[in-house]
Amino acid sequence: MTIKGKSDKVGFKVNVDTETLMAFLTVVLEKANLEYDDELATSPGGLPTAIFTCIVPASAREAVEWDIQSEGWNQEKALAAFEHRLERKSGGGFSIETRQAAWDKKFASIKADFMDLGASEEKATEKAMQHAGKRPEAKA
Repeated sequence: MTIKGKSDKVGFKVNVDTETLMAFLTVVLEKANLEYDDELATSPGGLPTAIFTCIVPASAREAVEWDIQSEGWNQEKALAAFEHRLERKSGGGFSIETRQAAWDKKFASIKADFMDLGASEEKATEKAMQHAGKRPEAKA
């Protein structure tokens, strides 16, 4: 597996055997668990916290309707949240259809506002186009 990273804002790549990486993570998580202090609520090394900030962040958990506070760990939802996180590869996590739907909603709202102010349909459409900007299009 190739892992891309940054250290002191300098990018790097490193190849790691998957089994070796899993062994490392197991040891690190076990050591972090031994160092955890319930009273101080510490998270040694930041790795356990990184799971919820990088691998299954709040936005991804919300997208799959996973309330971790009330539900606790849910393997199925964790994997779904991770899959949702991977969607960013195709354009920031939002499909072209999602971006177009958001634009359409914004455009309709702006147009309705202008019509409420007494503008004709044609003038309201023209003004809404100016305010909403260009509608997102799929890249060729």
